[in-house]
Amino acid sequence: MTDVIRVLHVDDSLFDRELVHDALMVTHEGFALTAAATREEFFQCMEQGPYDLVLSDFNILGFEGLQVIEEVQRRCPDLPVIIVTGTGTEEIAVNALKQGASDYVIKTPRHIVHLPFTIKAVMERIRLLQQQRQQQDELQTAHQRLDMVVRMSPAAMIAMDRHKRVILWNPAAQRMFQWSPAEVIGRGLPIVPEEEGVEFEERWAKILEGQSYRNVEMQRMCKDGSRVYVMASIAPLMATEGKVEGGFGVFLDITQRYEAERQLAESEAQLHQLARHMSLVREDEKKRLARELHDHLGQQLTVIKLGLNEMESDLAQDNALLYQKLQGVLGLVDDTINTVRQTSIDLRPGTLDLNGLGAAIQDEAEKAERLGGLTVDLHCDINPRSLDESLTIDLYRLVQESLTNVVRHAQATEVKLTVKQWDQKIHLQVLDNGVGISAGESIQNNSPGLLGMRERVRAHRGICQIGPGSQGGTLVTIEIPLAAPNTISA
Repeated sequence: MTDVIRVLHVDDSLFDRELVHDALMVTHEGFALTAAATREEFFQCMEQGPYDLVLSDFNILGFEGLQVIEEVQRRCPDLPVIIVTGTGTEEIAVNALKQGASDYVIKTPRHIVHLPFTIKAVMERIRLLQQQRQQQDELQTAHQRLDMVVRMSPAAMIAMDRHKRVILWNPAAQRMFQWSPAEVIGRGLPIVPEEEGVEFEERWAKILEGQSYRNVEMQRMCKDGSRVYVMASIAPLMATEGKVEGGFGVFLDITQRYEAERQLAESEAQLHQLARHMSLVREDEKKRLARELHDHLGQQLTVIKLGLNEMESDLAQDNALLYQKLQGVLGLVDDTINTVRQTSIDLRPGTLDLNGLGAAIQDEAEKAERLGGLTVDLHCDINPRSLDESLTIDLYRLVQESLTNVVRHAQATEVKLTVKQWDQKIHLQVLDNGVGISAGESIQNNSPGLLGMRERVRAHRGICQIGPGSQGGTLVTIEIPLAAPNTISA
């Protein structure tokens, strides 16, 4: 509609047309008036339109206002019609309004002066009605789009009122949980397992207080009794006045992901079990080889040396050249005996079996001092009787690997080694003053030695942290609970 109101005036009286014209043009501005005095002129003008309003006399020669209203409604249903007539009876007014007239004005000088304001009021009412209709159309379109989203969504969408009655159950919810909308709408939510009822009630109370939940993993029940794992996001349903009137949830089926993660966890556990089994097998094999080297090969080499010593005394004065060669052989035998002894110690230190863990750790500290040219400050306070064989050898290997890393990589001059037992835990700490390790390296370093250390600690459900020290260097911190049994065995 333009700023100028385009008016079609239907009246067979020239005097009345001029009366209306004067009322519109003299007392008010903003009107463009087109007159039609006959039925033919009315139809012709309707074809020429458009108009914003029709003014019609009630009694027209060969025509009447009710017919004008009927024809306007047929052609332009939204075009308002105001009846302007000198026959001001209540019956005429009622008939005109029933037929669809927007208003009724009497053609007397006293009443006609109000015609411009009546037109303005009708046009404003029409504008408001059109605006309301447009808003309703937009709202209906939005509802249709929302309904399409709800129906087409791959995620289950469920809404409940304050009394926990289901008020929305989309097709995806039916596919996921197997109940049809007819089975759940207006009833309680059937998908909560009995064992999770208390948790559900606590969450629902929080929802009614205005709290939301996002990406919460939970287990829900299907109609056939099977379980489905879902990731749920739940929010309160708010009324226009800001009051919580229920809750709305979106559920994604993560059963396949959950099963895949479970299978992966089982595979990882099996791999850890296998790694632990292999570690124990290696330790047993090292122990056997160490004993074999020490008891068999070492003894045989000793017997050979004793025989050579006897030959040495016989050849000392008879054959100088042969005596000299025998000296060389004796030197090789001594070197071989030392190598066998050291190899036996490396495989399985005899001190560990003879004198216990504390003595074996002391030997490793002294070895690190000799090989690395550093000082080891050792504090060891443990009760060997509280340790089983598996934990004993693992603690020894953890100390051995930690000191070996310091000697090889740290470029340190001092090491503080602490092995203590308190609060039903073994606490192992190795701190050096070397070049150090960055925080990123402490996470990313997956060298075989460090992986082996972590695997040994994990076998006893302990904690292993490797990172930079507070004042530089590298800090290894290990805690192993004594109460937790080692469930992995050879």
